[in-house]
Amino acid sequence: MTVPAAIVVPPAHGVQFEASATLTDVRVTSTGITLVGTTTNTGTDPLYRSQVVLWIDTDPLTTPSQLALALASDPELDTGNRILSPSAMVELTTSDATFAAGATSGFTVSATWKELGITQDATYLAGVHIRGSEARNGSPVTIGRGRTLVTHTTTPQVSQALVVLFTSPPSLLNESVFTDDHLAEELAGRLATLLTLAEKKNATWVIDPRLLLEITIMAQGYSVWDGTTTIEGEGSPLAQEWLDRFNNLSEDLGCRLPWSDPDLSLGFTSGTDVVTPTLSAEQANPHLEDLPLLIRPRNGQISDDFLQYVTDLHPDYVLGSTPTSMVWESGVLLDTMINPFPPGPGPGPADTRTQRIQRATAESAVSPTPLIRVIQTAEEAAMTLPSWVTTVPLSSLTTQEPWSPHRLTGDVEGTLSKEILASLATAQATVNRYADLIGDDEAAQVLTTVPIASIISQSWPGDEPAAHYAQAVDTWLREIMSLVTISAPSQVSLTSRTSIIPVTIANGLSVPVSIRVSARVVAVPTSPALVSVIPSEVIQVGPGDRLSIHLSSRILREGEVDAVLNLTSPSGTPLESEATVRISARASAWMGWLVMGSAFILFVAGTFLRVRTAKKARQEEETSE
Repeated sequence: MTVPAAIVVPPAHGVQFEASATLTDVRVTSTGITLVGTTTNTGTDPLYRSQVVLWIDTDPLTTPSQLALALASDPELDTGNRILSPSAMVELTTSDATFAAGATSGFTVSATWKELGITQDATYLAGVHIRGSEARNGSPVTIGRGRTLVTHTTTPQVSQALVVLFTSPPSLLNESVFTDDHLAEELAGRLATLLTLAEKKNATWVIDPRLLLEITIMAQGYSVWDGTTTIEGEGSPLAQEWLDRFNNLSEDLGCRLPWSDPDLSLGFTSGTDVVTPTLSAEQANPHLEDLPLLIRPRNGQISDDFLQYVTDLHPDYVLGSTPTSMVWESGVLLDTMINPFPPGPGPGPADTRTQRIQRATAESAVSPTPLIRVIQTAEEAAMTLPSWVTTVPLSSLTTQEPWSPHRLTGDVEGTLSKEILASLATAQATVNRYADLIGDDEAAQVLTTVPIASIISQSWPGDEPAAHYAQAVDTWLREIMSLVTISAPSQVSLTSRTSIIPVTIANGLSVPVSIRVSARVVAVPTSPALVSVIPSEVIQVGPGDRLSIHLSSRILREGEVDAVLNLTSPSGTPLESEATVRISARASAWMGWLVMGSAFILFVAGTFLRVRTAKKARQEEETSE
């Protein structure tokens, strides 16, 4: 953009004279504009003859690059023209009154396009100057500014693609058990607001299949487990109402995310396979498999290696911050706004709803192709652009340019950090132990694919809540395995060299288990006893069964010892349950007879050897003579 000659303004008299402006509403019509806002005297001294004056920079912005330059320009430059018509000026005080330090006043200023000097369809920088004087009869000077974007159009016809993203942090553990009830609140708030937007004409909707499963389960009745207690969930009516509306959405406008919206960027950058858990969960829950698959890296960066990493998912759409939309071997890469409603120009608050709407309108007006806005918050869903910005389906966006790896730059980054992988590994190890226990990898995967895949979801706001969920998964699995228990008498007396210890194993699971019983002998202080307990072979225990077995033991030295009995998986991984038995090993009659018998045998053998030796010696003497 070109910068016209600056307006010559007398310098403000020191930093004690300052004011700020906040634009709370911008109304753009076919006849002109109206700016509504507030101004505050942020200086230390009162102001005389304070006023708010509307201004506009008449340089048209018609391309994305021109808009970018305007947004990056110095907001303190006095560019453009102040409009001096009565409706474009508001006197905050007269010469007899002051605008006190710290005081705030509202304003409304307006002007027609003709008064603004605008005839060309384009976007323009506009705003207000806050002016005042340090003296009762002094000339006002500019001590504060506010800027926004306004778009003049007489031939409206621009398009955008709205992608309504239904995601939420995971909370389902298994069947109808949830870790918390946050989803009930979201169904009444954010997710309901997003659903209203998805119901509008041509809006594309995208849902995480795991989220849809959670809502479906909630509608049928569910419970919430906090790690210690279980209570009944209260969101079933909300879930059913939401499902009824969701099921009326057009499937032609729908897409699905990979199961639990995994942080594929984290998997790619850390060299961790997060694709396989996602595919396993999808195979176990294939109810949305006919919908196109959409992938959206959180920071929007895409590289050729990343695309190779996600190839097995076969995405139809990849949304990213690309130089342009391109065709890929699996689908299309669509250039997408990472922030659907970025802040407007400063000075003053730039991230307000008003400023974001004005910038979004300007971006739509100057873009040569429809912009793609991914909407996932209630605030974003409430952003309403002018009626001349129409919505088109994502599927209508086409491109012929082929993907070329060198076109994209930037590092792929995920929502989660590599720290979460330790929590994932811990939970996965517990899953492996459970699979070993029941001897059925497939059944274990069916039970655990949902929570394991959910640990690495990019729906988490960060590592901490993801790690908390991973801990809940680990605790939950441990509690399931704790239903397999071992019991034994607290005391056992052994009176023979080889004896048995009675043990009972109870399987509280609904599936059979394969286990071993191992023993660790612990010496008792002041007792010299030595006892060995032989571990069991692999034992099969049916669902709900109790099985009694006997462990063989051998007394090596009499006295007392403690035997700590543990259950382990067939591969030797210990379970939680254990029992301690105090063993009293006492010498009895058999030991006395054994000692006497041994002594007699030794005596006879010794006598025989002595007699034989003497006889042989006499024979040798006789021969020598």
